Amino acid sequence: MDARSAFQQKAVVWRANVDTLINEIQNDIKKFEKESAGMTAKERDLSRQLLQTKQQQLADYQKATSEKATQEDNQMTKQVLDEVNLFIKDYGKKKGLRIILAATDYGNIAYAKEGIDITDEILEGLNKKYEGR
Repeated sequence: MDARSAFQQKAVVWRANVDTLINEIQNDIKKFEKESAGMTAKERDLSRQLLQTKQQQLADYQKATSEKATQEDNQMTKQVLDEVNLFIKDYGKKKGLRIILAATDYGNIAYAKEGIDITDEILEGLNKKYEGR
């Protein structure tokens, strides 16, 4: 919850920055619409180009902040999961448990005492059976 709260505070700042940029562009558009009648064709073209540049910069900033938010969210989630997994491993060792099951994205075994993993034995048996065909 602490990690999520810290992330959300950053997201609020990013959103505020985007909102500020959007407001600036909207104000620039309104100003352009009011003043464009009194501008020369060249001034109108330059003003349009400037508005388009600002809009592109806004789009680039929105994309960058979205990517940064995703990256930071993934990093935060990984750090929390690493801490939880380390705790579970230490807990299992301290309590002398052989195995701890959990529903996770990485499988159902959260902790297993060394020596319980029989993967190599299973692979050896499967290979022998396959060779016998």
